[in-house]
Amino acid sequence: MKRMPSLALPSIALILTLAQAPGATVLTEFSRSAIDTLGNPVAPLITDVTMGGAPLYEFSTGTFAAGPFISTLAFQFTPAADENNLLLHFLLMSGTADPSGTGTSPFHDSFTVSLFDGTGTMTLLLVDAVGPTTDPFGTAPGPVTIGPPETFPLVHDYLLNADIHTLEGVPLQLFIDIANEDDGQLSKVWLGSMLEIKDYPIPEPRTALLLGLAALLFAFHLQRKNP
Repeated sequence: MKRMPSLALPSIALILTLAQAPGATVLTEFSRSAIDTLGNPVAPLITDVTMGGAPLYEFSTGTFAAGPFISTLAFQFTPAADENNLLLHFLLMSGTADPSGTGTSPFHDSFTVSLFDGTGTMTLLLVDAVGPTTDPFGTAPGPVTIGPPETFPLVHDYLLNADIHTLEGVPLQLFIDIANEDDGQLSKVWLGSMLEIKDYPIPEPRTALLLGLAALLFAFHLQRKNP
């Protein structure tokens, strides 16, 4: 099984939308699944929660001893002519300690966002120990940019903008994956699927969501083979 290079994952929150003018199309869930280290299907640690009035998916690696190896949330969509950009809001925060393993693995919890067009994988985002990296393997379909973060207590709010205009009319799958490694850390991801419709190209952060995430702190994919 292919392993990711050494990575460390802060906790993250994501708001996902496909940008268009004058509004945005909100993607809806296609499937959620997970595998263990042997590639066997297991229950994913992806649950539905609400923060600041916003419905979210909460991803968790769980502990190394009991959690799945990879949990995946998948979407399917076909970009229209006026849907040229995929926008992701994501918030970086600290993880928590996981004493269930040795904590000595050279691999670390990882988080990726990628597209699959039926012939190949295009990785848009990789989160590592120093923060997010856009188009980490040079496979994105167009420019991928990330602006400087807006900083809140315990939270760094980024906007990722991926140009997908070359994929107009192409059926796509979007995979959002969190991988669990014996790195002594338990990582979580919050993915928001409900957001306000904004003019192209940049939606604003949801203040209520940010406050809800801060309050909470206080209290590669599935193994896939290309056809």
